[in-house]
Amino acid sequence: MSLIKLTYDQAIDHRRDPNSSWGDRLTGNRVEPIARPAFDVPFRFEPGEPIFTIGSCFARNVETKLKERGFGVPVRELFQRDEFRSLDPGLINNFGTPSILNEFRWALDPDHPFVEDENFVEVAPEKWVDLHVIPSIRPASLDVLRARRRAIIEVNRSVVDCRVVIMTLGLVELWYDERHGRFLNSTPMTRVFTQDPERFTFRVLDFAECLDAMERTVDLLKRTCRSDQQLILTVSPVPMASTFRGNTDVMVANTYSKSLLRTVAEHVCLRHAHVHYFPSYESVVLSDRSRAWMEDLVHVTDELIRFNITRMVQAYASESQGLAEHREAIANGGLPIAVERAQKVAQGPRAEGEEFFAAFDDLIEQSPEFALAALRFHLRFRQVEQAKRCAAGLPVDPLDPMLAQAR
Repeated sequence: MSLIKLTYDQAIDHRRDPNSSWGDRLTGNRVEPIARPAFDVPFRFEPGEPIFTIGSCFARNVETKLKERGFGVPVRELFQRDEFRSLDPGLINNFGTPSILNEFRWALDPDHPFVEDENFVEVAPEKWVDLHVIPSIRPASLDVLRARRRAIIEVNRSVVDCRVVIMTLGLVELWYDERHGRFLNSTPMTRVFTQDPERFTFRVLDFAECLDAMERTVDLLKRTCRSDQQLILTVSPVPMASTFRGNTDVMVANTYSKSLLRTVAEHVCLRHAHVHYFPSYESVVLSDRSRAWMEDLVHVTDELIRFNITRMVQAYASESQGLAEHREAIANGGLPIAVERAQKVAQGPRAEGEEFFAAFDDLIEQSPEFALAALRFHLRFRQVEQAKRCAAGLPVDPLDPMLAQAR
């Protein structure tokens, strides 16, 4: 069944949207060097409100920025407890759609309680692990595991009071507990396998499995949480570091994984009016690789993380984009955010543009992309002297053809 059905007039009208095409290198684009895909902002964050976050590592980065902006982040309160105080927030990374469903079921659905005997494994005398917490955490006593699990369930229950949920999807290669019929969040430690090698199998999700888990999660949240809850979905750009699949290059395996998650996200967003997509995945993977990826080719650079998180938080948290808000956004997101703002302002009113480019005049010499946006603005209003200054530092001088067009 088709995802979208439009009449001829509707389709042609949508085609007129400037974001419906890529642009080009001559007249400007939203792809190079850092991709800036457009996205809708159908609602706004309310100042200081609690925002629930769950998913892979991008969710942890979002939490940091939200806290800096004064929003409540219930998940981070977990690490103020004694049993979590010395642990890294990455402990609660959650990668698969079935494992995200697990966590919400244990917190919200009385028909699916967390059963210790099914999910705790003793790996050494008096040393236990929780199969649904990432294995980098050291085994601990049963009392410690119980306290941690109770705390995780309690924090996850706080989602019922949050108007905004941000969920990041990560992987489709998961391990499965054959004994209890349940997907795990990550690969168990080796000692778990050696003790019971037949218990776990490696699986690669298909579309139906992945979508089913997401739909069950959305339905559970809708049934148990506040009626005005809004869900922002993202797909983590961070690739799998390696694959367990045989005769499959990790590049091919990862492309399948991310494509599947992105497709599932699209289906869910189109089915549910309160679910919205934020394109951090597209921004990273379509950007210049030297700017997007660290030396290990797996982790995203701080520049791209800051850019995307700032983009999302500023868009959802701010209704106006006055000079003070521009300063805050650029301070948080750096030059990529400045370039994006400059390109938008260059197409807007004269007074706003003059104020903006005067305030950030120093960026003309730091960024050719910023200088080009300023150049276009000044030529729109026939400010020739200012345009000449902007063109002076550009590697290719577009001044003459632009001046001819402006005249």
